[in-house]
Amino acid sequence: MMHRDSERQRRQQMALLNASLRSQLPSESIKGKRSVSDHINEAVNHINNMKNKIEQLTVKKDKLESSSNVSTSTPKSESSSEKQCLANSIVIRPFWGGIEIVISSGGLRGKDLPLSCVLEVLVLEEGLNVVRCASTRANGTLIHTVQAEVDDINRIDLSELQQKLSMCCPD
Repeated sequence: MMHRDSERQRRQQMALLNASLRSQLPSESIKGKRSVSDHINEAVNHINNMKNKIEQLTVKKDKLESSSNVSTSTPKSESSSEKQCLANSIVIRPFWGGIEIVISSGGLRGKDLPLSCVLEVLVLEEGLNVVRCASTRANGTLIHTVQAEVDDINRIDLSELQQKLSMCCPD
């Protein structure tokens, strides 16, 4: 009986790790029903593609820096990106019995990502049970941490949830 329990626990942990891996992949990479090995191969391809992009951008940045002798400082103006909330990051990761969402936004006061919209998406649209919610402001960055219970982590598309949450910016 102990072997069966340990095997079940191992499989649950592997399912959580696989869900975490899938959440980091672009949505077009995980469409349809795919095996764990397909997800791992997609992750390897995605990492290699990102490395290539980083190398290309580094070369481009170095060229721009070398061609520019003048320091470039842009005057502070209210651009369209400042009028919207600046959701710097939305991280969704599985934890035992559910998911944890950490949202950090550094927008203008009053333009931060509204917690009510986040909770609306989680509770009303996704049908999740929010068990913990905490918010704090540090160095001008508002950080929301929300934990929600999930019966079956495989029924939730974490990348789709991340996209829904990123649409919560005020007008």
